[in-house]
Amino acid sequence: TGGYGTRDTSFAEFPPAAQWVGIVFMCLAAWPFVRFIQLGRGDARGLIRDSQIRAFMVIILTVSGAIAASLLIMATGPHLYLLMRSDYRTGTGERQTAALPDGSRVILDTDSAIAVAYDGNERRIELLRGRAWFDVKHDDARPFRVAAQGGVTQDVGTAFAVERGDDGVDVGVSAGVVRISAPEGRGEDITLKARERGRERCGAIGQAPV
Repeated sequence: TGGYGTRDTSFAEFPPAAQWVGIVFMCLAAWPFVRFIQLGRGDARGLIRDSQIRAFMVIILTVSGAIAASLLIMATGPHLYLLMRSDYRTGTGERQTAALPDGSRVILDTDSAIAVAYDGNERRIELLRGRAWFDVKHDDARPFRVAAQGGVTQDVGTAFAVERGDDGVDVGVSAGVVRISAPEGRGEDITLKARERGRERCGAIGQAPV
């Protein structure tokens, strides 16, 4: 990522499931040592020798570690991917206003994230999650494009909002004009003017009620 606005991540930002997995893993890792102390005190009544104790501990640690690691990957995988990809992001209940490198402005809604990729030919934003509003500094030589779930919204000198949901993408224009392209070139582009809305559902794009 470009590193324009990343910030440190605290343990509290991870999903509750991931936090519980970490706690369970620590408990599983500690249990064999507790068992070892019990066996050393004679609770096993002499039936388990030292070599058996060591083998037992290795098996328990290996199995519990593998289970905990698998659960941790499943619980945190999408979240870690988002953290690595995003240049700007907000947590639940948080909003952020940021100046982009070209002088454009973005307002991130709660629980939202974007990745920024600027080069000599275009200014490209990927909406990774949630909703973002853009006040764009127009540049004919470098189009400003926002990608979300395969669809692309391009500025034609404007201010607009893009929201990524589970069932598709919604675009609202507050000033100027934007052009929306369907994912993978499916369907025709549409142009939206101020106070108009558009939406993408299952690869199809069209105007939406205001």
